[in-house]
Order: sequence, then structure tokens, then C-alpha cells
Amino acid sequence: MTVYNTERYLQSSINSILNQSFKKWELIIIDDCSTDKSKKILRKIKNKKVKIFFLKKNVGRIKALNFALKKAKGKYISILDSDDYSNKRRLYLQEKFLNENNKINLVGSRVSLIDKGSKKIGLFPKLKEIQNFHHIIAYKNIIPFSSVMFRRRHLKIIGGFSTYKICY
Repeated sequence: MTVYNTERYLQSSINSILNQSFKKWELIIIDDCSTDKSKKILRKIKNKKVKIFFLKKNVGRIKALNFALKKAKGKYISILDSDDYSNKRRLYLQEKFLNENNKINLVGSRVSLIDKGSKKIGLFPKLKEIQNFHHIIAYKNIIPFSSVMFRRRHLKIIGGFSTYKICY
């Protein structure tokens, strides 16, 4: 989890991992020089399974993510943004699926979209997009980033998230 000025959602996001039904996890949190109350919230966490790193200068999301990947020890890597929440059974279901499907290296899911009042306002991706996944994925990413779990061993192959900037 990378953090940059998400004080409004941060504690709920962390709680969604602390309350997972699957108990064999570690949470790596990288604070990328937040200027709001995020650091204060993070300093209050006293759980040995949560490892928090405070960067000395703002490096941006991708470099912070790559720093977190280097710190991760688990067989699988799950992504959760600091303004998102995970279903209580997310880690259990994704780990179970990957264990049962050795040829699959990454799993993601649909996500509920909620407004600032926590009211559900939709689902992403839409059912039509899922049904046409093989066509749509060629030009549009419909895999929500905060729903992804992948095998850690593939980091050696891909080397982490790309730091190249795309110019249009």
C-alpha cells in the first residue's frame, strides 16, 4: 500500500486488511511524504504484521510501489490503494484460487464503486466488459488495480512496475 495524503480513507483501508479472514499476510505501507494527517494515523498502528516505511522525499507512486515490492516476503503480492477497501474474504479467495490454478499468475475482481458517503453507486468493470474481456483488454485496462493478487516469483521476470513515462 502506498500512501500519499489519504487521511480520510486510510484507517478504513488498513482495517480492511487487519480484518481479513485469511490470517497469513503482511502489510507493507509506504508513506510517500504525506502532508496531511496520514503519518499520524500510520504511527498509531501497533501490529507486527504491518511494516511501515516513511520516505524522506516524495518519489511518486510507481517508485513507492517498487520499494514496497522489494520489502514483500510472501508467496503472493496483493495490491490495495490507501483509499480503497478489501472485502473480508478477498485474500482468502484469491490465494485459494491461485493455489488451485498453477497456470494462472494474476487474479483480480470486480469492485464496488462508492461515493463519499459510502453509498454503493456501481460496479467496475461492467458485466459487458467482462463478457468481452479478450477484446477489450487489448485497448482498455478493466482490471481494478486494488483487486489484484499475483505470484511474487514473477517479479524476477518483470522486475517491478515500469517507471517509464508515456507521452501522448
